[in-house]
Amino acid sequence: GRDVAGCWSGCGLDTTVRRMARYLCVWFPAWSVDLVRAMMRRAAGRRIAESRELASAGAGWDERPLVIEHRRGPSSLVARCCQRAQERGVRVGMSVTHARVLAPDLLVHDLDPRRDLLALERAARWMHAWSPIVAIDPDSVRTGAELMPASDALMLDITGCG
Repeated sequence: GRDVAGCWSGCGLDTTVRRMARYLCVWFPAWSVDLVRAMMRRAAGRRIAESRELASAGAGWDERPLVIEHRRGPSSLVARCCQRAQERGVRVGMSVTHARVLAPDLLVHDLDPRRDLLALERAARWMHAWSPIVAIDPDSVRTGAELMPASDALMLDITGCG
């Protein structure tokens, strides 16, 4: 059934019509990375010379591997990484130093859970066009490798669709 605050715990029985409710989980596995790439593309499109992202990226930034880092004390860990980084052996939870050895042209950006959550909330509002009830999936707020939580999935009630 449905939990409080618009979160779901799984399938539930719709007691008004006696049928199983159906939910769809929309998962964005590279949510943080995609947001950073989109910000960089917008900055490049506006040709903002002061853009910190582009200034630090250099030429060919759109083709370079990208990681989102989480600083924890003196260490810096990979919180999220793009497909290009994964192809070079970079993994979530490893040190950014180790990731730079595997991918010397690596782009590194700070983890910003608030930015990610606000963007996911905008996507949820947009998905109301297909579902009357949309919520951030509480199971997607996880801490993998003791990193800061980040949401990357939405739950949609699709019981009446079909």
